[in-house]
Amino acid sequence: MKTRNSFIIALVIALLSVSIPAFSQVTESRFFDRKLDFGISAGIWFPGTIGGWNVDADVDWEYGKDTSFLARVFLDGYLTRVIAIGPYFNFSPITISKLDGEDLSEDRSATIAEIGGAFKVRVLFSPKTALKLGLNIGTRFYNTDDLPPSHTGIGLNLSAELQFMLESGFIFFIETGFLAQPNGFGTDDYDNDWEVYYAPIGYLNAGICF
Repeated sequence: MKTRNSFIIALVIALLSVSIPAFSQVTESRFFDRKLDFGISAGIWFPGTIGGWNVDADVDWEYGKDTSFLARVFLDGYLTRVIAIGPYFNFSPITISKLDGEDLSEDRSATIAEIGGAFKVRVLFSPKTALKLGLNIGTRFYNTDDLPPSHTGIGLNLSAELQFMLESGFIFFIETGFLAQPNGFGTDDYDNDWEVYYAPIGYLNAGICF
C-alpha cells in the first residue's frame, strides 16, 4: 500500500511541476476577467478496483466497481490569472459486481459523496481555449448496506479541464482525471474494522462554468 500511495503522490508532483512552467504568453483573454468559476459537470466514472482489508480477520479482498454516473460541482476562486483554489463536491451511485475477479450472485449498491478543496493551475492556449489542471483532496463518504462496508476515506484526485470560452461569457469544458483513495476506514455489521482503498479510477465529464 505504501508503494501505491508513493506512486500517486509522485505523479501529482510531476504533473504540477510540468504544468507550472508551461504558462501561455497569451495576454488578452476573457478568461482573465473571471474571478470565479462555478462549474457543474456530469459524465462517467470508469470501472475499477476497490480494495478491502478486514483488519480483524487479516484478510484482503478486491471488489470490482462497474461504470457509473459521476456528478461534480466546484467553485474556483482565482488568486492570480493562472492559480485558483476552491471547494468541490463529487457524487456517484455505484454498483459492485465482482469479488476477487469473480462475478457476484447479486450486485451490491452504494453511494459515494465527497467534499474537499482543490488547487488548480490554468494554462491558456489561445484567447478562447485553456487547460486547467487540478489537485483535489477531500473526504469521501461511502454509504452501503453491504460489503465493503460504509466508511470514510481520503479522496486524492487529479483533474484536467479543457475549457472553451463561449460568446455568452460562459465556459464549456470537457474534464478528465481520476479519483483515488489511499486510505479509508469503516466497521461492518460484525464490528470488524476495515481499511478500504482505491487505485486511481478514471472519469470523463462534460460541463459548463457560470
